[in-house]
Amino acid sequence: MLAASDDQIFFSTKPKHKEAFVGENVQFDWDYVLKEVEEVRFGVVLKGPDGEVPQSIAIYIKKKNGSSVRNNLETSIEWIRDRVVIVEDRRASFRVNRVKMEDSVTFFCQVYFGTEGKSVSDTVKLTVVGK
Repeated sequence: MLAASDDQIFFSTKPKHKEAFVGENVQFDWDYVLKEVEEVRFGVVLKGPDGEVPQSIAIYIKKKNGSSVRNNLETSIEWIRDRVVIVEDRRASFRVNRVKMEDSVTFFCQVYFGTEGKSVSDTVKLTVVGK
């Protein structure tokens, strides 16, 4: 497991925490210096029930070959799944369209690299405010 500061070695660009108004589109951009990237996952960090450990649930997985897979099975992300899109001309970016108040959550970008399936991740907080 990497120490919190070690992720600076892997990510060359990280988004800042953002505040957005209801109905706006918000884009989060990461870039990385890793080679041999197998996949990049984007998703949300959901609070665990009754103080349990938070869960990171992938919404989209961007594969090495350029294809992407949306997580259509996990019911805990139904509220946002259809409004998240991968930004095509960036290496590790996604956008949340038409944000809602309940989108005030922590998002993550997780990059899997190398043949051993190592990964590094970063999180960013979105705060949605009224109109």
